[in-house]
Amino acid sequence: MLKPLILSLILLAPAAFAQQAIRATTTMHGDGTRTEETINPYDKTQTAVTLNAGDKVLQRVVYQLDENNLATTAIIYDGKGIPLYKAEYKRNMQSLVAEERNFSPKDDFIRRMVYSYDVSGNMTRIDTYDIQGRLIDSRGKGIKQKPAKRR
Repeated sequence: MLKPLILSLILLAPAAFAQQAIRATTTMHGDGTRTEETINPYDKTQTAVTLNAGDKVLQRVVYQLDENNLATTAIIYDGKGIPLYKAEYKRNMQSLVAEERNFSPKDDFIRRMVYSYDVSGNMTRIDTYDIQGRLIDSRGKGIKQKPAKRR
């Protein structure tokens, strides 16, 4: 599998906001899809759009960011712009996502995911619970990624 190719483009902010800049990043995936992410410090949002090789939108995620540009909530849309679900994020002392709660577009609780990390901040486990709090999925073997702090 090809490693993602990261292309970054920094768009300069107006002089009055010289400390902040809108940042755009494109990640190329081995299957021919790509994800284009834009972080806008002015409205505290991050948008991630995944497209196929023919430039058709497959999914769009809009994150609301806190004062440290870390995601607090998200709305996940399908390729046609229809909301699929919402997410809320709770963080640990290292600012990594410790818990994610998912809700329907009408705010009905769907599931809860609990993330575990080793001392270096590498994800080691994801436990998923249903609406009754029952463990429905547990993944740990082979997780060796360090997630972006903004998610």
